[in-house]
Amino acid sequence: MGLLLVMHPAKVLTTAALLAGVSLGFVGLRELFEILLRGQSRPAGDEGRRRTRGPSAARESAVVGLVTAALVVGGVAVLHRSARTVGIPVTIDACNGSRNLCDRPLDEVVFAGTHNSMGGADIPDWMFANQERGIMQQLRDGIRAFLIDAYRAVPVGDKVKTILDNESAAMATYEQVLGKEGVEAAKRIRERLVGGDEGPRDIYLCHGFCELGALRMTPILEQMHEFLVENPNEVLIIVIQDEGATPRDIEACFEQSGLMDFVYHGRVTPPWPTLREMVASGGRVLVLAEHHSEGVAWLHPAFEVMQETPYRFRDPSEFSCAPNRGGTSGSLFLMNHWIETPPSPLPSNAEIVNAYDFLLARARRCEKERGRIPNIIAVDFYRTGDLFDVVATLNGDSPEQAQAGGAPARRP
Repeated sequence: MGLLLVMHPAKVLTTAALLAGVSLGFVGLRELFEILLRGQSRPAGDEGRRRTRGPSAARESAVVGLVTAALVVGGVAVLHRSARTVGIPVTIDACNGSRNLCDRPLDEVVFAGTHNSMGGADIPDWMFANQERGIMQQLRDGIRAFLIDAYRAVPVGDKVKTILDNESAAMATYEQVLGKEGVEAAKRIRERLVGGDEGPRDIYLCHGFCELGALRMTPILEQMHEFLVENPNEVLIIVIQDEGATPRDIEACFEQSGLMDFVYHGRVTPPWPTLREMVASGGRVLVLAEHHSEGVAWLHPAFEVMQETPYRFRDPSEFSCAPNRGGTSGSLFLMNHWIETPPSPLPSNAEIVNAYDFLLARARRCEKERGRIPNIIAVDFYRTGDLFDVVATLNGDSPEQAQAGGAPARRP
């Protein structure tokens, strides 16, 4: 119990308070019923009514008073619990780990981000991982922007099969991302799944083919919700590459996970709210979709809101800050910063391009060329190199200052 209290104080205290509230509520209801039953045990006849009118009226008044008080107390408790559920802090003294960021608009803040965030090397059976750890650990380590891919798929045995409207076209498209070796691996797995018993269709986080690694989207969003409840001053950005998943599919996942409680519903053009204003409003998760967002007001078209750099670099010498999707009109700026070596990303490349001097120099160059600070720096193998230190520097913090502001621990 001591370890649980140290590791998850908010959960333990919330659970203890809930159990205590239920126990007290039970005792209170029992007492109310006893009063009501005593009030009904009156002598019959006029004489009895005359004898009991005074005490009975007093009892009835007492019951009304107690019920009213119980409703008031219960209402206050529900409101308090609702506030805790959405993680609204009592004080906002640091945002995203820094005391300097709370009063800055969103478009003046740099977020540490991950490319193909869902692909963690610690996830069983995930092939060609882009990151050392999964999303929950990324959150604990300080990642605040997530580039994820959403697909429609079905479980078949212990694997997941991607639902493809046009399989031959998909094979050609994803060969550019995964290379021939990656596509051939996916095809071999798909062939083994033919004729297997399929489970219910769902939305999965995958890269190219769910056969190579897949996570149901809703549980991952639940992890984000849990993190935000326990860390009420944190603001996130989620960019979804929606491959077959519709806006309604994505909306359903957010609803089922509870993360809808934290979704940002405000304007997505300047002037952006400050992080303090986002935290205070409860809307701390900005959600963007690369392809389709129609019909869901809070799901915004990514490349109307955001501009970016190119992302297909095969060598560090190829890095460019040239406009890519979104042109130069978006008010947020995504800097894609990784080396592609399909089918499998290489940590050895991250050692070079995520190094402090290299990464900071490119961010400064892109800031100068594009006239705006990179708001998301998305990398592969975020634990390799110095992503967090570069982000702290760009935000005007030293790593020590960021730590003093309550930032998550750096790499172990």
